[in-house]
Amino acid sequence: MNKKIIIVLILLVVIALVTGGYFFFNYFGNSNEENNNSFTNNQNVDESNNAISDEDDDLVNTNSVVIYFSATGNTERIANMIGNVTLSEVIEIVPKDEYTSEDLSYTDDNCRANREQNDDNARPEIANTIDNIDSYDVIYLGFPIWWGNVPKIILTFLDTYDLSGKTIIPFCTSGSSGISASVDTLRNYNSSMTVLDGRRFSSTVSEDEISSWVNSLFDDNVR
Repeated sequence: MNKKIIIVLILLVVIALVTGGYFFFNYFGNSNEENNNSFTNNQNVDESNNAISDEDDDLVNTNSVVIYFSATGNTERIANMIGNVTLSEVIEIVPKDEYTSEDLSYTDDNCRANREQNDDNARPEIANTIDNIDSYDVIYLGFPIWWGNVPKIILTFLDTYDLSGKTIIPFCTSGSSGISASVDTLRNYNSSMTVLDGRRFSSTVSEDEISSWVNSLFDDNVR
């Protein structure tokens, strides 16, 4: 009788060990597999993100650049849209002394903007440096119209960098004045640049209008 009880107990222990081993393997084995799968998935996501980043880098147009001066933000908006359409880097010309609303009070003959525009020798200082400008063939050059012409800080920009042989595409913002006088100023100031006729935009222009203008500029797709 005791012998039978011992045999039954031994069988119960064996069954318990086999059953425990089965659950142990399934739990920890599957857990490790999930961890491995999670690591692989994370690695794939990282590689995917890197691929997207590389693709974005490839989309940047290294042939052209958008350079602009904006005192109130209107020209800045146009510059950013041109950058989006042409896939070009957008760089602001930052004045060393920022223009205040008083500086731009055009009804005051003694305001800073009016004094500068009436002074042939005025060359407002630029605070920032534009690197690698030699690497660009095409420059979209933006500015507001002041007293019917380019702000004098644009002439400072022309004095600072050698733009010989480059194609300059002017664009401006203005409530009423056209861009033709500014184009003449740019052409006369540096005859070694190729200055296109350019375009005046209102502050409400859409990106579709910008895109149509850019597409009309070149037949050989140099943007």
